[in-house]
Amino acid sequence: MNIQSMDRLEEEAAFEWMRREGALALSGLFIVLLMAGFFHGSPGWAQVVALATLMTASGALGYDRLRWSPLRPAQARVDGVLSFDALWNARQDMALGVLLLATAHAFIQQAGTMGAEVYPLIYALLAIMATYQRTVVTVALVVTALGIEIGGHLGGYPPGLAQPDLGILLTRGLFLGLFGGFHMAWSRWEMLRQRTAAQAHLDRQERERLDAARDWRLVATGKPDTGLIISRQEAEDLLVDDAIAAIAGSIGASLRLLRSSLEGHTAALLWLDEGGLRFDLRGVDSRSKADLAQTLQPGEGALAGVLRRQEPLLLNNLARGYRGLPYYVGGHHGKVRHFLGVPVLERGKLRGVICLDRVVPEPFDQRDVERAQEASASILRAVQTERLFLSIERSRHELSRFYEASRSLNRALTPSDVHDVALESLWEICQYDFAAVVLEHSRGEDTVLRVVRTDDRGDEHVGRWAQKIEGMEFGHNSGLVSMATEMRINLPHNGAYRETQNVVFDRKTPLRGMKSLLILPMVGHDQSIGALVLASANPGVFDDHRRALLEVVANQVAVSLQNAHMYKAMEEMATIDGLTGLNNHRTFKGQMDEAIARAQRSDVPFTLLLTDIDHFKSINDTYGHPVGDEVLRTVSKTFRKLLRQTDLPARYGGEEFAVILEGTDLDGAFLLAERLRQEIEALQFTSAGKTFSISMSFGLSAYPIDAEGKAELIETADQALYYSKSHGRNQVRAWRNVRSAPDRDAKKAP
Repeated sequence: MNIQSMDRLEEEAAFEWMRREGALALSGLFIVLLMAGFFHGSPGWAQVVALATLMTASGALGYDRLRWSPLRPAQARVDGVLSFDALWNARQDMALGVLLLATAHAFIQQAGTMGAEVYPLIYALLAIMATYQRTVVTVALVVTALGIEIGGHLGGYPPGLAQPDLGILLTRGLFLGLFGGFHMAWSRWEMLRQRTAAQAHLDRQERERLDAARDWRLVATGKPDTGLIISRQEAEDLLVDDAIAAIAGSIGASLRLLRSSLEGHTAALLWLDEGGLRFDLRGVDSRSKADLAQTLQPGEGALAGVLRRQEPLLLNNLARGYRGLPYYVGGHHGKVRHFLGVPVLERGKLRGVICLDRVVPEPFDQRDVERAQEASASILRAVQTERLFLSIERSRHELSRFYEASRSLNRALTPSDVHDVALESLWEICQYDFAAVVLEHSRGEDTVLRVVRTDDRGDEHVGRWAQKIEGMEFGHNSGLVSMATEMRINLPHNGAYRETQNVVFDRKTPLRGMKSLLILPMVGHDQSIGALVLASANPGVFDDHRRALLEVVANQVAVSLQNAHMYKAMEEMATIDGLTGLNNHRTFKGQMDEAIARAQRSDVPFTLLLTDIDHFKSINDTYGHPVGDEVLRTVSKTFRKLLRQTDLPARYGGEEFAVILEGTDLDGAFLLAERLRQEIEALQFTSAGKTFSISMSFGLSAYPIDAEGKAELIETADQALYYSKSHGRNQVRAWRNVRSAPDRDAKKAP
């Protein structure tokens, strides 16, 4: 950004400040002038200039307000608490309202006693502003108007009056409060009403869409499709909407062709809802202008015969005024003479009825029945085709998610990555409200089950108890999870969860609010390592198709976890010394580079400690190598016990050890090394009935005082260690203390 652009931005910022804060200051100034009676009496040049300034400022601020943030009716909620902070944030609106009030009062003062005739302008102005302003601004403007009125009466310049009048003051105060408060309440009530009506309209449309989808069996009734009902993913919504539109188009074409070819008067499709409690009008083609019922009872009129017999029903030569045609409002149509009802059957179950009537003299015959049955079969095929298409699309989506889950699991290298990928993959296939990864864990000689990861996608209530579950441990034979893990079967068999009957983890940990449950054992390489727990607040979520997919995913998660643990073990083998459990020499060299880089960035020193066990060869020769290995392990445990987690110990080679003491200067390192020396000296070992002890020698070198490079730092610490061993062993020496010693070049003691 160049200097001119920066100057322009600074000018714009300054103008913005003047526009906001200046308008507020100007409004306060004119309120003071009003209370002092400045506009009272015959207008002079000062009053004219002030009034013109008022009108200009009001117009400019109002234009600016409408230009950058158009006024809208106040929201149907209280916009913040009535506080000074809320008022300060709305100070531009406050300044505009005060300027408008001041302008109106200035005109009233100029009009003298005639101002009483136009004083209702103040009421109207307050009502308008109360409609569009926030609550805190409206209250502040009412208080300001009352203040102007009271100040004018106390100063002897009551607006529009020759002299102060207490009765009029009280009356005006009452009306100011009423107009402001009433319009504020009315605007918020109206906004709330409109919002409620709009939401009800949207909900009604959604219910009608889902009802149609259920009636066509595009979604499973009683077993909501979580991809549609719960999350209502946009892609699936579009598929369902397209399917409904395609079915409606096919029904319309079939009914239109049927009515015209059979010289019918009205052809209608009545579809039975899944519960068999009502017929819905799902399609119609008619010459009639009579009103048609949108819903009707299955047992009404001629429909009762079709429903009971599930066969075509012919009613020719109907009596005038016959009331057995329930799809007409009132049950009859004066001109209808013949009726034909044909059931729409799917695998022997009644789905709907095609109703066809005539007003011409010729009755329906068997040939007409066959044509109507062909139309019934065509409509049913259209419904089944769209249903099959949706099923294929859902299966394709789930299989693609399954494929992506397999690829992601194959790429996960650490157990934590596997947990994350597993939960995300399960969510893509079946959108749950709660999930958990449970693994077997060794605790001493026993094996317990531990919840290593949880995930909640439900409401806040689910999140509260889900967080408490992560990290919990429970024993075997304590619930469905342990049973599924041991028996290697999915539980529960019906996928339903009953809080009062089912124990998932243990009796103290119910899954509150859940209605569906699936526990998948994780079996990899013929070994059960734990289970995946999925739960949903909706019933019937885990159907057979999803259970089969999820079972395969669970087994793949088990294999990925085992591979991740193997990878971790191999990684540790490459970096950890197998005997002592400390970092090996190769890892130590890398840690030295990282420690130097961190010290250079943070300008914080660190100290390198090198040490080895005194006379270790004689221990191996006297007691054997197994005892020597035990000595190395015990020394390593002592190091881990006394060192901080930020310290980096390593086995440097043979009986030698190295420790990087980050953030520790030479004095602190010396104290720590001395403590290690004393702790090692106090150890007691027993072999073949003999007890012996050991000692260690230490050498220290500080970065960057003693050396700034890795090789130089190791060399100086090593020379300090040599000095310790050649001068009596079992001691701590620092390079800065021995570098000037005349005998520091002595050979290392054997």
